[in-house]
Amino acid sequence: METVFDSALHQSDLLQKRVSNLTREWMSYRVEKSDRAIGNALLKELIRKYTGVHRRLREQAIELASKQSRLEDDLKAAAGIQKSLLPQRIPEQDAVTVAWHFTPSEVIGGDIFHVFPLNSRHLGMYMLDVSGHGVPAALVTVSVSQFFQPFSGYALLRNKSESAETPIVSPLEVIQALDREYPVERFDKFITVIYLVLDLDSGKLNYCNAGHVPAILLRASGTIEKLDVGGPLIGLEGILPFEEGENALQLGDRLLLYTDGITEYQNPSGEQFGLDRLVFSMKKHVEKPVEEWLKFLFQDMMAFGGKRPVQDDISLLGLEWRG
Repeated sequence: METVFDSALHQSDLLQKRVSNLTREWMSYRVEKSDRAIGNALLKELIRKYTGVHRRLREQAIELASKQSRLEDDLKAAAGIQKSLLPQRIPEQDAVTVAWHFTPSEVIGGDIFHVFPLNSRHLGMYMLDVSGHGVPAALVTVSVSQFFQPFSGYALLRNKSESAETPIVSPLEVIQALDREYPVERFDKFITVIYLVLDLDSGKLNYCNAGHVPAILLRASGTIEKLDVGGPLIGLEGILPFEEGENALQLGDRLLLYTDGITEYQNPSGEQFGLDRLVFSMKKHVEKPVEEWLKFLFQDMMAFGGKRPVQDDISLLGLEWRG
């Protein structure tokens, strides 16, 4: 039989359990409340930090956009300067018709060319290609183009003699001087160039090709000659000697100077346009005026590639001898 003592003990145990349960519930509540407070504090701190980071990123994005805009403006200005070094007005000569086409692979590039009178009897012209693209290549092209200014103080013209004509320097001597002036290690760029001098009275064409793709002479008869006499690319410190080539233009002959951007242009399959296709296009459109002739050469190249953007600068300088 349960005694009063046993009943009291039982009641005490129940009371202790209730107190223990209430204590645990109270502690749990306090912990949960504390956790919520800590969680809320952490959340507020994270939101504050995220807001600060977001604000800084937005400020940096605005700053980068401003810098990008200024850079694009600078590149456009540089492209304008580079284009100003290309022929602006083709010399008017009864003996020849001249035209050109230029499409850079970037806003500015490493190709440049020109045609200009040396004196009343001779026309000078060059086509050069500097390795690479963008600003570094463009800076070198601008520098080299100054070398080819007839009255720049370099080697295109000799000191005027007693005769009425200003004596000219041979293409061989000009290329040799350029080779000394622009060693490869100076700019860490490779330069290829072909420089030609045309006698407007006789049609005699003297040239020197320094590692450049050969100019193509399309005779009126339909035969092809390559102007490949010369030597290595510019800046190898005379490791190999340069030579000078000579041709005589005849009525109806056409001459094309170009850079390898057109022959190495690739279609989506990776196949290059190539020299054979270029020559075929030259012959196919030979009846067109020189300016249209060049446009059709470029269009044929783009059609071959499915109008993909050019992978390298495209430069074309065309001439027809009318005698």
